[in-house]
Amino acid sequence: MLEAGWHVYWQNPGDSGGPPAVAWHLPKGVTAGDIQWPAPERIEAGPIVNYGYQGEVVLPVSLRVAPEAAAGFTVGASIKWLVCRDMCLPGRADLELTLPLAADLGATAESWAALVKDALELVPRKAPASWKATARSEGDRFVITIDTGRPETGGVFFPLDVDQIDDSAKQEVSPLPRGIRFNLRKSDRLLKLPSALKGVVSLTSRPAFLVAAPLVDAPAPARNGPSEEEYQ
Repeated sequence: MLEAGWHVYWQNPGDSGGPPAVAWHLPKGVTAGDIQWPAPERIEAGPIVNYGYQGEVVLPVSLRVAPEAAAGFTVGASIKWLVCRDMCLPGRADLELTLPLAADLGATAESWAALVKDALELVPRKAPASWKATARSEGDRFVITIDTGRPETGGVFFPLDVDQIDDSAKQEVSPLPRGIRFNLRKSDRLLKLPSALKGVVSLTSRPAFLVAAPLVDAPAPARNGPSEEEYQ
């Protein structure tokens, strides 16, 4: 639980900061997946905007246990993070957890399970196959249009890749009869147009979804030489 006014960062932190990182120390037969990032929020800090979390923060990770793994084992993790308000403080911790949990941790384990379950419900889902997302480059703006098949009243686009959009700029959002449109200012650090804009879309009154909007006017990728067909 973070104190009021403090925040930690999403996988793309926005204008500044950096996401939490973990190095696992696991026994043979046990592997850890990637952090499953719940949908973030836009956090304004003066002239900049960050993407992150406030209040109670849970970042779930799945452990995979092979059949040959020992019945009981210890999971270790070295964790680093940055927590910020009007200043930033780095933190780190070396933690261990022995599984299965001791019997006297039953109530605590249940409360942890509830927190993890709530966090997993906030992890963005893959967009339905029926959705169609496209993006266009128009001057200093990207325009992303998402056809969801129904009216959408509002939302926020969180880019997965850094330095594509101006994170601190206000997002112009237009509800559509069959979806939503985002008009986003390009980042001053954008070096070349991407083939697609990938991100998390948090829609009003809907769960968050992962989307990839191909840039319909993106330049064709560079070729290193003739294709196989051109040799024939």
